[in-house]
Amino acid sequence: MDVIIVINGDHTETKVILLEYGIKMRSLGHKVLMLDYSEAASRHLQNRISKLKTYLLYRDRLKKLIPNICREFDIDYVECCFDKQALSLTERPVHFQQVFKSLVSSSLALVTGDRHTNYKELSRQRQKRLYKTFASVHDQIISVIESRNKVEIVTLNGRFLIDGAAVYAARNSSVEYILLERAGHKIGRYSAYGKSPHSVLENRKVQDAHWHNYGPERDSKALEGLQKKMQAPLDNLASWETDFTNEIEFKTTDNTKNVIFFPSMDLERPSYKYWEDIATFNGDQALAFREFANIAKRYGFKIFVRVHPPGPRGKIVTDKADAYWQKIAEEVGAEIFFSRSGVDSNALMRDAGLVATYRSTIAIESILNDKPTLILDETSYSHYVPECCAFTTEEIELFFQNGFQLIPHERLYPWGLFYISGGEEFKIFTVNATDDIKFRGIALYAQTKFSKSLKRLRTRVLKLMKHIS
Repeated sequence: MDVIIVINGDHTETKVILLEYGIKMRSLGHKVLMLDYSEAASRHLQNRISKLKTYLLYRDRLKKLIPNICREFDIDYVECCFDKQALSLTERPVHFQQVFKSLVSSSLALVTGDRHTNYKELSRQRQKRLYKTFASVHDQIISVIESRNKVEIVTLNGRFLIDGAAVYAARNSSVEYILLERAGHKIGRYSAYGKSPHSVLENRKVQDAHWHNYGPERDSKALEGLQKKMQAPLDNLASWETDFTNEIEFKTTDNTKNVIFFPSMDLERPSYKYWEDIATFNGDQALAFREFANIAKRYGFKIFVRVHPPGPRGKIVTDKADAYWQKIAEEVGAEIFFSRSGVDSNALMRDAGLVATYRSTIAIESILNDKPTLILDETSYSHYVPECCAFTTEEIELFFQNGFQLIPHERLYPWGLFYISGGEEFKIFTVNATDDIKFRGIALYAQTKFSKSLKRLRTRVLKLMKHIS
């Protein structure tokens, strides 16, 4: 079998995961062809400011090493480009157009803050770049597939433009494809999916198989995973734009009648509708929240909404999320804590009588904190805790009628085990304690001297401002 690896982005971890898989397939006797679109994507899709920022702040050593690594492990390597298109978008089949526009929405969501991008409202130049990217990858992979007997297409994630085009080409040609994704909480492991890493049902299958096949120490390892989940916000503080130290108390007389709702990030959704096959409330988080809030209010609860903290996302994204949830909160008479408020989510959880979410993994933290918890959508962990789930309006009503149950932590052990040890560990590349990926001791993505100096200057300025204030 010929394994066609499609490098779909310039991120170091993306390339390393795909290289790890390609080297593994070659060791099993398969022919491997690596199509590298990372440089083309960098030139074609990034704006000048992003390119300049990357050049000044970082050195990507992997870019130069990839051809040599592939040569060493007997992998055919091709640096690809995007071709000028003979056919316009309107000359393509209707389904081609639909998939392309869906992938555009996914690719731009974390930039624009919108789940649905109106392709026609984009600048003409941007339309051309996006279409050229998608169509080139699709057509080139179709050509590769047609030139070989038995092919498997492999890429990462599947919900963005290049990887989505690879999946669409595979599906159009009725050939197998594999989507890779980081496994668990930390760089250094990956999992392979035959449908999608965003498929709830496939995630459960992979997770449960890992649980059943693990050794006798699985309980202790699973407990370690759940403890790591509780520490996750602290582990990730460096990338978040808030320090989560603003402990705001609920202004109510009875904390047992407070409910805090933690929305999920709706922008991060698959282009192909995998989870919508089983998603509740028609896959509409706002609808689920409205139904829940109206019932909770009838039972005397005060509703609070904590908008998802910004992390590394831009201000446009967080401003739109705040405005969106503010409007919904006003409709149902709920109070809102905005994304950049710095409010400590754990403190809110601690002081609430009930914690609710649609599909966020904060429900796991809530259960581990021994808080009554309500989950409104199918997730990779919800089948372990059915007492916490309400997937229809009628089930929400029953949840309040029957009273809340605390869940034994052991129920979440399969999820915790996969979180800490799931997937396949890197064999060729190494990862240190600060998440630097190395190849034989060489750091693949390092800060420049200018970047380090800038960081030290920023630290001094912040200390000075703090001292002055």
